[in-house]
Parts: sequence; structure tokens; C-alpha cells
Amino acid sequence: MEKTKLFVICAIGTFVCFFYFGILQEKVTKAVYLTDSGDIETFTYAISLVLFLCFTNALLAKILLSTVWNEGEDTTQRSYYCANALTYDLAMLCTNMSLQFVNYPTQVSNSTLIIGLYF
Repeated sequence: MEKTKLFVICAIGTFVCFFYFGILQEKVTKAVYLTDSGDIETFTYAISLVLFLCFTNALLAKILLSTVWNEGEDTTQRSYYCANALTYDLAMLCTNMSLQFVNYPTQVSNSTLIIGLYF
């Protein structure tokens, strides 16, 4: 497959997956939950959600790297990974906490527009 077609497929796939992820995440964070005692409560565990997402991402990456994508020795400095992980976690936490004000698909659309204008 030529590189341009592969790029377009990957770009569309990325946008569709993030959009669907946002819809599912918004359903979790905006839903109204009924407790055992009959009380109604809203989702307030943004840090736990980010922790679960990051743990799941790390587990999937470890499985894929050990089975499918064996690319050899990694010479990247650990400090780069730490900085990347920290900023990713903070961005996810801020995004989840901001969902109470703006829905996730709007955030993704605006971020994509801003990135597109930048490049």
C-alpha cells in the first residue's frame, strides 16, 4: 500500500477511535448512578479513571511489544518516558475533570482543529 493511503487510513482511524473513546468516556463521566440506598450520585472519580486507563494502556503496550512489535533494544532515556507519562497523565486528568463543563467530542474536535491550524 502506498504511504499516502496508509497515512490517510491511519489518520482517519485515529480520529474515529478518539471520537468513539470520547463518547464512551463521556457516558461514564456524565451518567447519573443510583446507589443501593436509592440515592442518586454523579461520577466523581476522575483520578481513578485516569489510573485505570493508564494501567490498561501500559498492559496492552507490554503485551504488544513482547508479542507483535519486537523492535529490539530501546536506547531512549528514561527521563523522556517519565516526562511524557507525567504530561499525558496530567492532560488526561484535566480533560476528565473538564468534562463537567464541555463534552469530550467538542474537546477532541477543537484540539484537532488547533493542531491542524498549527501545522
